[in-house]
Amino acid sequence: MRAAADTRLQAWLQAGILNHLDLYFAGLMGRLDGRPASLVPLAAALVSRWTREGHICLELERLDDSVWEGEPPVGELPPPAAWIPDLRLSKVVGRPGERRPLVLDEQGRLCMGMIRLHDIYHVDRKDTIG
Repeated sequence: MRAAADTRLQAWLQAGILNHLDLYFAGLMGRLDGRPASLVPLAAALVSRWTREGHICLELERLDDSVWEGEPPVGELPPPAAWIPDLRLSKVVGRPGERRPLVLDEQGRLCMGMIRLHDIYHVDRKDTIG
């Protein structure tokens, strides 16, 4: 899955759907997550992009091609039922109130966590998360 996710993310970068910051954040979250078949890199890139667009959270259960109205198609995404169980297994995804880079609430909304840039820089240097 990691190679497929990397290919998809690169294609989205080339199409202008993602920018380099989205791609960097996805790569960092994927490395910190450490699971080879994880959806974390895709989810991180999408929530990064969604946040840049001014949204608070990405509603995973409503995630389909319609969220990219007016842009190139993003290709087939995993089904909504696959996102939440996979993300719940990740050490970089917490619940509301937990100090994690990504937060997944009970309604299936994925948000950027309340973590400072200093913390991300520090974590990136060690490639660990506590």
